[in-house]
Amino acid sequence: MRMFLTYLLLFFSFISASSAVLADSPLPEGRFVLQRDTDHFGADLGPLFDTDMASCARACSGQQACVGFVFNSRSDACFPKSSMTESAPFEGAFSAQLIRAGKTEQRQAEQQAQADIDLVRVNAEDIFDDGYSWVGGNPDGDV
Repeated sequence: MRMFLTYLLLFFSFISASSAVLADSPLPEGRFVLQRDTDHFGADLGPLFDTDMASCARACSGQQACVGFVFNSRSDACFPKSSMTESAPFEGAFSAQLIRAGKTEQRQAEQQAQADIDLVRVNAEDIFDDGYSWVGGNPDGDV
């Protein structure tokens, strides 16, 4: 359960760190892929101590050179990385590789979001005023 909450916290912290991007685009700038009990040594951009995993994710996502990080949960230390090649088992370490969305994916997401908006706009009356939709209310109760 603790691991689930940690992953959930990491997910939401990355989303909040990318809020400027999300305001302009329907697709987050990137996502982290986590690996438990794995250390990637070397290529440190600059360690951060006395921190948490969410702050570590924000620190990495805010640096263009960062491709991922290793968070040591036993010492609350963060190591943003400029590359993540060699790895070794390390109990209590969480390695997170940043997968950035490409321009093609961003463009496709923006086109799909616009198509969705157009679909709702064209069909708004049918969607919201059909007498059976939850939004429009159903005078006869649940169907």
